[in-house]
Amino acid sequence: MKNRQLYKIAGTLFIAFLLLAAFVTPALAMGVKTDDVVVVSSDVDDDLYAAARHFTLSATVHGDLIVFAQTVTIQPGGVVEGDLMGAGQDIIIQGEVKGDVRIAGGVILVSSTGKVDEDLIAAGYSLELEPGSQVGMPDSQRGGSVAFAGSQASYSGSVAGDIDMIGEGLELNGTVNGNLKIYVGQEKADRLPFGTLPGLSDAQTIPGGLTFGSQAKIGGSLEYTSPEEANIPAAVITRQKVTFHQQDFYWERVQTTRRISTIDRVAAWGLNQFRWFLSLLLVGLLLAWAAPELTRRSTEHLRAKPLHSLGWGFVSIFALLFGVLSLIVMIGMLGVILGILQLTGLLALDIILGFMALFGLVMVYATAAVLVSKIIVSCLGGQLILGRIKPEWAKSRIWPLLLGLVIFAILTAIPLYIGQFINLVIILFGLGALWMAGSEWIRRKSSKPEEVS
Repeated sequence: MKNRQLYKIAGTLFIAFLLLAAFVTPALAMGVKTDDVVVVSSDVDDDLYAAARHFTLSATVHGDLIVFAQTVTIQPGGVVEGDLMGAGQDIIIQGEVKGDVRIAGGVILVSSTGKVDEDLIAAGYSLELEPGSQVGMPDSQRGGSVAFAGSQASYSGSVAGDIDMIGEGLELNGTVNGNLKIYVGQEKADRLPFGTLPGLSDAQTIPGGLTFGSQAKIGGSLEYTSPEEANIPAAVITRQKVTFHQQDFYWERVQTTRRISTIDRVAAWGLNQFRWFLSLLLVGLLLAWAAPELTRRSTEHLRAKPLHSLGWGFVSIFALLFGVLSLIVMIGMLGVILGILQLTGLLALDIILGFMALFGLVMVYATAAVLVSKIIVSCLGGQLILGRIKPEWAKSRIWPLLLGLVIFAILTAIPLYIGQFINLVIILFGLGALWMAGSEWIRRKSSKPEEVS
């Protein structure tokens, strides 16, 4: 499906940015505001980075705004002249963003006074554009499209460009000057796991599927995928511009046996995350006891050079492929030579030892990727957080690991492929840190002078 591919790409790029920013931001010395409550009431002449529990902007940021908070509010007098990027439980835009908006949140709202001059790309539980809200400039060629991946959306404002969405329910009661391409369900989905976090605002309930209000208007074409065909009033769009694809959802197909309840889904999700958490915790404690130096040096490299770690993580994948191919070539060449010489005993030994080496190489890499890399990143994440709120605990081998793994379990539980991608990026960061730590150990060993007897 084109919609699925679109949101995989958009979600991938957005979460990659979030993770990179999360690692890079603590190292920045200027343009950073961190506190429990951050209120920006004076103009900022450059880019602004902020991390807080509650963030409020009522002035002008003459650059990009990158913010991570429980609640993010751009008040009616607040203006972001560049792009708005960040994440939070509740994100409310009452002012103006003159660039693009790339956000992830639980409940995302563009109020009646809110304006986004270019594109709005979002992922979360609910996205609402109130009547009077505006995305894109009517006479501009710079964008003005909306792309959303989540559970439900309500568009009652004005969208200058296209709307692309994948979710459960869409209610349109505003104007879309471009095309509308959506992938929706038939019944309202249960609240997403990350939507149950304490303090998350309640959003209006949008019915499943595609519904239209009396003010709905589509200027371009409508292409939608749903289990059932929607009732489209004639005033919304001409029928010649409508394309319908019928497709059932997975959770509707499995109802032939029984209805999956909310409790069943939450229990299965929680049990799966707890198993991963417990496995990583046990391996992490074993590493802290058996190889504390490896953990310490890896986290130091990741903290000092996060982008280098990410790059070396990619390199490690190609190194694995090169190693596997090299072993296969060596096994084959040696086997041909032994076969020509009719040394059948050694030929069998060559095959057995060769495949043992291949198995060992893959198992070592898999262990590093599936377990150790996540532990390294979790340890650093726990250290960074505890370093701000409880510095003495940050030096412990246990508390940073415990806190980091809890956060890892929550992040990787986010649906719509987002959690899976976060897991992949964390693996790359961790593998790169391990690569750098291992390279340093090899250099130190090779440069150590030999003892004279």
